Amino acid sequence: MSGPDIVANVDTSMDFSIDPCTNHYEFSCGQWLEDARIPSDKARFDKSWDSADTAALDDLRSLLEEKSNTTSRKRLHDYYTACMDEERIEELGNTPLKPLLAKIDAITNKEQLDDMISELCVAAIPNLA
Repeated sequence: MSGPDIVANVDTSMDFSIDPCTNHYEFSCGQWLEDARIPSDKARFDKSWDSADTAALDDLRSLLEEKSNTTSRKRLHDYYTACMDEERIEELGNTPLKPLLAKIDAITNKEQLDDMISELCVAAIPNLA
């Protein structure tokens, strides 16, 4: 965004009917607060960061969906497409997890629990590290 575009963007967010000495926040953001709508698929909306976030996610999605000959990019592509294959995920259900769930169900003491937590951390299961 160029300088003039930024100025125009800021101007459209301001409410010039408000005295900035009385309520600077309303003066600075009032029109944006009145006009902005939270998208139905979002819990919040931030004008400056959400558009950058969306652009970054779109770029990342394009990179992941693009096939590549390099080993690391091919692995990322394969992993991403497997995770996005909802039909296959639904078809498999919890079958891929059954061996792990059986191991968890077989835990009978603290030492086995410690070993399982370590195994899950090594497998990069979130929220256990």
